[in-house]
Amino acid sequence: MPTDTDNELLTVTDILSQGESLPVEPNLLLRTINDYITYEISVTVPYIDAEDSNFYPIFYHPNVKCFLIEARERHTTASTSGTVTVEKLTSGTARGSGLSMLASTFNLAGVANTTQLRGSTTVFAGTQLNPGDAVALRARGTLTNARNVIVTILLGMNMSSIPMGSSATTIISGI
Repeated sequence: MPTDTDNELLTVTDILSQGESLPVEPNLLLRTINDYITYEISVTVPYIDAEDSNFYPIFYHPNVKCFLIEARERHTTASTSGTVTVEKLTSGTARGSGLSMLASTFNLAGVANTTQLRGSTTVFAGTQLNPGDAVALRARGTLTNARNVIVTILLGMNMSSIPMGSSATTIISGI
């Protein structure tokens, strides 16, 4: 694996073919399937913050085109009648006003400590993310008693969407 002093640029394909790990966040798990990479992003609304919809954050901003495959949710204490969904926020769209990316919402009043799985919406535009978009959690209903809400999304990306060459950093960062 190159160090900070090395000038060698490696593509994700190069790194994965060498069996090395990528220098990424500790909770990011990469998998390759043919020409696609899948990866997970998790977000937690801790303890009593889960009772207030204002604490359900924008938690992901893609730098390259990607798409939602599925999402999972788990909470430690059920709410009275709350729900949460994963929403897509195109550039200029406020949190809470986006398009739901899931086929149905997660039931926060459901059994605690049980993982719920939701597939992506069948609306194609609702699953596709572009640079400039964002992903957020949107909570609704009565959130009283909700605790420790954890949502993990599984995203996919075609490897052809990953910039290659010496200007890749410039393309990804938008500089």
